Amino acid sequence: MATRHQVRESIVGLLYAEDIGNSGIDKFVDEIFEEKKIRNRQKDFALKLYKGVE
Repeated sequence: MATRHQVRESIVGLLYAEDIGNSGIDKFVDEIFEEKKIRNRQKDFALKLYKGVE
């Protein structure tokens, strides 16, 4: 299970990837979360952060 710190790092990485031109990155958010072991409440927190910044 990922910590909140790891979740925030992942979100910054996703946002950076989108900013540099990977506009389709949002299609892979679930796969990235699974790879980073972001699940359950952390996943809810991560999605809230990601959608809030978009």
